[in-house]
Amino acid sequence: MILLPLIVGIASAAALAMSAISLGIPYWRDTTVDQPNVQRTITTHTYSGLWAACTTEVVKVENIIQCESYFTSKDNPNYTAGLRTVQATSILGTGGAGALLVMLVIKSCLLPDSKVISKVMGVVAILAGFFLLLSVVIYATSVKDGQSFSVKDLSAGFGMSVVAGIVLVLVGILCCFMK
Repeated sequence: MILLPLIVGIASAAALAMSAISLGIPYWRDTTVDQPNVQRTITTHTYSGLWAACTTEVVKVENIIQCESYFTSKDNPNYTAGLRTVQATSILGTGGAGALLVMLVIKSCLLPDSKVISKVMGVVAILAGFFLLLSVVIYATSVKDGQSFSVKDLSAGFGMSVVAGIVLVLVGILCCFMK
């Protein structure tokens, strides 16, 4: 049954790519607010990821962009324990997805008949998916409340982590049926 390892490999690679991209892009939250004034309207566009937050203010045709890394200021009110937990669980999930691909290569090239490595791959995939899904749950609850934005402001990085986590859990289940 050569098809199952191929499906697991492609799905694992896709999940690794999605989780790595979501870890790095600054679009877990994307908010735009218009502030009408007597003389002009100021549009504030805020987007943030796990490592930095950026704000763009547009006054008529002038753009003022300001990005701040969470690490530059220890007193940054947005760098909460919840955000640090999301960073850690996202890194663990992405690392687990990478380890899963390494184990898949080892199984395919060196140990094609090992059922034990298939079960270990299943456990690693499910744990990686769990960590990614845990990171989005924490972001959608504690980080959202701490930075006071709404659920409709969640963006691409958040969505890719959700999809990668679900794919990894499904891959973990499939690994349990591999020979």
